[in-house]
Amino acid sequence: MIPMGELIVFESADLIPSQWNDSSHGSVPVRCFNPALVKNGFQWIMAYRFVGPDQIRKIALCRLTPEFKVIPNSAILFSDLIHVEGRRWFADPRFFYLQGNCFIYWNSGWEDTFNRQFLQQVDLSTMLPVGPAREIKLKSGQNKLEKNWMFFDESTAHAVYTVSPHCILSVDLSGLGDVMCETKTSHHWDLSAYAQKYGDLRGGCPPQKIGDRYYSLCHSVSGTEGEYRYVAAFYCFSATSPFKPLGFSKIPLELPNPWGAVRDHPKLNPAVGEVIYPCSAYFEKGIWVISYGINDEYCAVTQVSHDVVLQHLNQV
Repeated sequence: MIPMGELIVFESADLIPSQWNDSSHGSVPVRCFNPALVKNGFQWIMAYRFVGPDQIRKIALCRLTPEFKVIPNSAILFSDLIHVEGRRWFADPRFFYLQGNCFIYWNSGWEDTFNRQFLQQVDLSTMLPVGPAREIKLKSGQNKLEKNWMFFDESTAHAVYTVSPHCILSVDLSGLGDVMCETKTSHHWDLSAYAQKYGDLRGGCPPQKIGDRYYSLCHSVSGTEGEYRYVAAFYCFSATSPFKPLGFSKIPLELPNPWGAVRDHPKLNPAVGEVIYPCSAYFEKGIWVISYGINDEYCAVTQVSHDVVLQHLNQV
């Protein structure tokens, strides 16, 4: 495990998939960022965004030791193995378990006029896709931008659609076609004490159940264009339907970032400044293992005590 508060930042060179041929790209930078973690026995599997000099957004997977060291030559271009229409942009992968099976889901970014989300079962022993990729859709009221849903519940799939109002979707995974979702519950609650300073809470990490509550690490955005600042913050809700929201962070959770808003490469997104983008928060024995992206350039992992999380929360 990681010593409390210590930061692990992965070298992008260690995360480049073996199938990727860089012989014609010279010194143009490669970016690996926004990592999600899932445990597979004693190892970890990490999914992350991979952006080469061609600027095509892909998803790669690799294996990590229990100490979060990259297992040499384990990285693969997972998105190259998935067959979906318009497959040039694969963004921000997440993992979740349902009935003993592991799934990965992602969004199509801005390549399409309509932002799309997809779900794919994955075999963790091989890191290969199982069956077809399936598009995730709302039965009604879908917006052009839909990319921050958070799937949860290992017995019957649900997803957090928005944090405020706290809208929960039921998820129909039957069949092999589109995954259809519809609103199950919605609660209005007041998050203005946080949002006025740091922005609205948006989706981030799939919720984790602790006792009679789910906890989820989200992100929020504040500032002006060109300097938008992304930060991380927890909230929690009841583990039983109607999944009533119960608390939210008073202030952002300060995850380590040695760079601040400084970058090693030109910005991928000119609108942003400092970016802390949480993608998974795994809870075990009072400790959160949190994986997140830094400035659209790096994959990072750190640990946070649950006591620290509880100290941040306002109860409602």
